[in-house]
Order: sequence, then C-alpha cells, then structure tokens
Amino acid sequence: MDLISGDENLSSSPDWSELPYNTIINLFSMLTYRDRASLSSVCRRWRSLGASPCLWQSLDLRSHKLDISTANSLSNRCGSLQKLWFEGIESEEVIISLKANNLVELNTNFSDYNYAFNVDVTLSIIVARHEMLETIQLGPQWGRHINCDGIKAIGLCCPNLKKLWLYSVNYIRSEAIHTLASNCQRLINVAFMDCSGLDFEALTNIVSVRFLSLAGSDKLESDEVIEQLIKFPNLIALDVSRTKINSRGISKLLSCSLTLKVLCAIKCQALENDTNFNPNNVMGIELITMLTRVPVPMSLSPALNHEDNVMAWIEQVLSHSIIQIIESTLSQVGFFWDNQGAHLVTYLLKSSQEDVQERAIRVLAKFLIIDEEEKSLYIGRSNAIVDGGGIKFLLNLGKSSNENVQIDVAKVIFILGWDYTISSVIGKERGIQVCFNMVNSRNKIVVEETTRALKSLSELDANKKNVAETLANMASDEKISTEIIKNGGLKALSILTQECMSSSVLEKAVLAFANLAGIGYSNCENIELEHGLFQRLEQLILSPLDNVRQEAAIVLWNLSSNENILGLIQTHDLLGALWDQYSWWI
Repeated sequence: MDLISGDENLSSSPDWSELPYNTIINLFSMLTYRDRASLSSVCRRWRSLGASPCLWQSLDLRSHKLDISTANSLSNRCGSLQKLWFEGIESEEVIISLKANNLVELNTNFSDYNYAFNVDVTLSIIVARHEMLETIQLGPQWGRHINCDGIKAIGLCCPNLKKLWLYSVNYIRSEAIHTLASNCQRLINVAFMDCSGLDFEALTNIVSVRFLSLAGSDKLESDEVIEQLIKFPNLIALDVSRTKINSRGISKLLSCSLTLKVLCAIKCQALENDTNFNPNNVMGIELITMLTRVPVPMSLSPALNHEDNVMAWIEQVLSHSIIQIIESTLSQVGFFWDNQGAHLVTYLLKSSQEDVQERAIRVLAKFLIIDEEEKSLYIGRSNAIVDGGGIKFLLNLGKSSNENVQIDVAKVIFILGWDYTISSVIGKERGIQVCFNMVNSRNKIVVEETTRALKSLSELDANKKNVAETLANMASDEKISTEIIKNGGLKALSILTQECMSSSVLEKAVLAFANLAGIGYSNCENIELEHGLFQRLEQLILSPLDNVRQEAAIVLWNLSSNENILGLIQTHDLLGALWDQYSWWI
C-alpha cells in the first residue's frame, strides 16, 4: 500500500514543461539574458517561449563585453528589441550584428576608448541602420570624440528622435544644431552636459524642445546667452546646474520666461555665494537649488505634478548633478547633504527609472562615508537613511535582474556593514537572503562583491547565524566556493567561529568549512594558508558539541590529502580525535 501511495505521489509531481504560459514568461522576465538562454534549453516549448518578443524589448549588456560573437548569438532574439544599453564596443558591426532593426533607444559609453576607429563614422553607420531611434544617450567617453559630423548624422538619419543626451562634446557648431532643428521635428528632450562651444543662438531653432539640460556647460554667465534661453517658445524645464550662471541670470529667467515651469540650478557657485539672492519669482516657477528645498511629487504644484514627464526629468537631472557634487569637499556641500541628502537619495532610490536608481545607489555609499580606511560613517546621515526607509528600498533593488544594480547594491551593503546599527537593520530586512540570491549569479563581479558584503555583515553577532548558513550553502557550489576563498569568506568563517559560541552558528560555520574542503584539492592550499584557520579547526574537533566535532572531522579528513595539512594533523596529535569521529561517522 505504501509503495502504491509512493507511486501516486511520484506521478503527481509537477511537470515543469507544462507550466502555464504566463508563469513561464514571468519566470523568464526575472532573469538575465544569459540565464534566459540557459533556461531555454530545458525543452522545445521553453525554447520557443524564451524567445518571446515581450522578453526581449530591452537588453542591458553593460556588465558584459559586447563583441561580434555575443551580438551574433543574440541576433535571433533581437527582432523586437527596442532598448539597448551597452558599454564598450569594437566596431559598428557589433550593433548591426544584433539585427535590432526596430531599436528605438540606444544608451552607450566606451569604458576604454579605442582610437583604432573614428567615432563619427561609427555613429553615422549605427544611426543610418536604425532610423526608428527615438532616444540616443552617448556617455562622456564617446562624447569627447564626437564632432559636428556625428551630430549631423543623427539629425539626418533619425527623424523620429525625441530625446538626445550628449556629454562632454566640444564645439557644437551651428550647422550641426540646424540639422537637428530641420529634421528632428519631434525632439523635445535635449541635454548638452559638460559641453563647450555650444551655439546658443542656433539652439533656439529647435523650437520643439520642452526639456533642456545644460549642466556643466560653459557661457551661462553671459547675459546674451540668458536672452537666448528666454526665446525658446515651448521650454518648460531648464537645468543650468554646475554652471557659472549668476543670480542676475536666474532672476532674468524667472521673470521673463513665458513658458518655463521648472528651473534647476544645483551647485552654481556664483549663485550660492550671493548672500543677497532673493529673486522675484512672479511667474511661480519651481526653482531647485542648493539653497532651496528639493521637491518631490507631493510638494510640486498640482498643475506641474500632472505635466507629462516633468518629475521623470527632474529625477534625471538631479541624479546626474548629485553624482558630480558628491565628489566635492564637505565644506562646499555639507549643509546641503546634512539637510537634504538622506531625503533626496532615498527618494531617488524609489524612482521607477533604472538609471536614476543606479546613480542613487552609487551616491548613497559616498554620502555616508567619512573615512574609508577607518571604515567610519556619518551617524546622523546613516540614521536618516534608515528612518526614511532607504535600506528597504536598497535591498529591493538587490532583487533586480540587472547585474549592474546588483553589483552596486552589494558594494553599498559592504560599506553599510561597517555600522552595527545599519548592519542590524539589513539583517532584519532579510538583507542576508538578498545577498544569498545575488551570490548565485553567473556574473563573477556580482559574486565577488556580494561575498565581501556578507563578510562585512558577519561582524555583527545578530547576523552571524544567517551569514554562516548562507556561506555554507554557497560553499557547496564549486564555482562560488572559489570566489568565497578569494574574497575573504574563509576569514569571515574563522571570525564567526572564534567570536561566537552559539551552537547553531558553529554548526553552520563548520558545515561551510566542510563544503569548501570537499570541493577538491585545488583549494586546500588556500585553506591551509588562511591565518589561524587550522588552529580553529583543532579547537572545533575537540568541541563538546557532537555536530561541530563531526563536521570539523569531515573538514580535516577532506584536507588530509594535502601532505602539509596531514603533517599538521600529526604534529598536533589529532589523529586520535579524527579517528574517533571518523569511526562514528562510518
């Protein structure tokens, strides 16, 4: 009867290949493109579903090298691709090889600029093959090597263009801007950040522009330039952050612009040094400076809050600006950070825009650090982040399938682990489980950073059991165990067993030792060389706790194939204790 019951239970086991369509699609949607490809090999049905257009609307390749081989392997899935992020490129052939003919958004930067090819030529070929593009964002490494020909190519080839953000471009001349104005009639969102030599008179010919960022660019101190900015007939949001604009220029914009609704002027030195600055804002324009309160949607006027894309634009320009000002000295931005920093960073962490979230994560770490070498944090700022729910939002981002986000989250958790109060909050908010999920990534950098984060969290007693259990589970995987050893996981385990006498912690920690020792001879030397680790195993094999003794014996037994460790076992007279446990085990 039991056998029949067992057979019935076996036959009722779920058939994974027959899961509902929506369930499989949701499962695929939470994976990286590499994991999606692996899961597609389960069966023909999953292979077909894994190539569903809805799963390949966007592709983020920034944490991977984008080369011809990668592009060719992905090309059969990219027919419906609309959004692409990548960093680094070998040639225009890479993008073309993706065969993403319906691409509408391109975001890129060069991590290492290759002088072997001409950026303008490469850009011209890319845009000529992707005439449906509506959004182009080119990072500073690319922008520094673009001239007028590249911008003209964008204007000539992309008539549907709605958003163009360029960084660090030098000498944007009138002919390039006139090409944009003549051919891109839908262009409403433009950014020339940290650019020089911009022809402002020509810029006003792009009459469709509603959102304009000139952050970090030159000539904004000129009265003539301010007069040109007032001429835009449809401009509702202007960013002049990190420029030399003065209080006279701000006042002019506030009083004379007939369409402007938002003016962002973060870290404008001339403005902040003017102690008499008190503009007559008769038009009711939302002014955002380091001297005013940075708004969130609830604090914006109802009319502005309902304006299409205004808040999304504010999030974008603010996140770009705070990345820059976080590098400033404390004396320059200390008051701003102490009064608004936690509020602003926490708000940006909640953004629905992934690139805004990423910048907020990177800012968070620097915002809290006093001294990296001393591992000291600003207590007031740390508490403000905790009180504002920032830790919860950060950990939620760690659940993302975006590997760049995972890497940044792990780096911040490592830093936050320096403070016992925040480390405790991370533990209570299931942060260790988040780390465990991230450490199973196939991305080596994610694994490395997450292992460092777990090591940092393990210094708090309240987190020790969870960290030990996580490391034990991680160590059972040969690939991951190698990263544990490289990134201080053994030291973390040694600290756990030395500083905590809880039986449950010891059992989990020694199990992790056993898993690491059992993965093969290749790691034995690493284990042997870990300072004080053998001495700790010597103590554990003599522990009054049965499970601890047994696991410690398994560790030494696995390591005994190494002659040096066998010699240590003999020297320390542990053969008897090892035999006692081994006899019981067999």
